[in-house]
Amino acid sequence: MNNETRYNFVIFGLVKADCKRFGELIKKQISDNLLADGLKEAWIDKYLQYSENVSYTPTSDRSILSQINEMIVVAKYEMEGNIVETGDPEINQVNRMLNRYVFLKLPKLYSGETMYDALQNI
Repeated sequence: MNNETRYNFVIFGLVKADCKRFGELIKKQISDNLLADGLKEAWIDKYLQYSENVSYTPTSDRSILSQINEMIVVAKYEMEGNIVETGDPEINQVNRMLNRYVFLKLPKLYSGETMYDALQNI
């Protein structure tokens, strides 16, 4: 989850070998998800240039933690429903839905729209 925009997505089916190239994997997933959400490739490229070195830190921000936990519950529910209906978690569909979920603390209410505005102004 992006702290500023709350843009988020789920990576499904990771294996141990993925941990060795996690930074590269995250950047590809960010790019793939932003493209799937209809953002311009030039904006995404600029955004990824700013995040050349990927780093991960724990957060103690209660608001962000609660929103991450909420997205986990929503994603699990959607994936389980998709598996029952189609036999596939349909992770791409789940990721599109996650950024159309209302976050009351955001200026645009939806993390996808907030991320759109943020990238448009880079």
